[in-house]
This record gives sequence, C-alpha cells and structure tokens, in this order.
Amino acid sequence: MQVADYVMTLYGGVSPGTDVAAGQKLFVENCAICHGDTGQGDREKGAPRLASQVHLRGDNRSDVVAQISTPRMGVMPAWNTRLDLATIKSL
Repeated sequence: MQVADYVMTLYGGVSPGTDVAAGQKLFVENCAICHGDTGQGDREKGAPRLASQVHLRGDNRSDVVAQISTPRMGVMPAWNTRLDLATIKSL
C-alpha cells in the first residue's frame, strides 16, 4: 500500500530506495486534512501525530497497513468501506 510506505517516511521507517511519490500524493489528498501535510496530527480532530517515534498501533509496515485498512479506535475512516477492493490493492 503506497500510503503506508509514505507514512513510514514520516518517522524514518521506510526501506531505502522505496518510491513514495504516489503514496505522498494520496496522503495529501486523503489524510492530510486531519493528520496535517507533514504528519503533525491534530488533537481537535482526534488525528494522532504520525511524524513521531511513538506509535500506539505499531510502527512496521503491516501495522500501518492494518490501521489504514481497518482502523482501531479513534475517528479515522476505514478505507475498506470507502474504496472497493481493486482500488485498495492498486494503492
């Protein structure tokens, strides 16, 4: 999932050489409204800071993908209910 790869760059967790341009574009279009352009978060919206070394839901790629796909707690929308499976896989 391209968005997960980009999110991981916000705290230095992505593998070197990973192309995150497409994920960054998707993040800006869909996630930045709550999490901020640089992943700084917004407490008033319930959006945690992503550009941090501390993550409540895990910080490896599979944890990030799981939180994006089927979020636990909070107010983050579940993308599995907003996008069809083919679109999710392509992202």
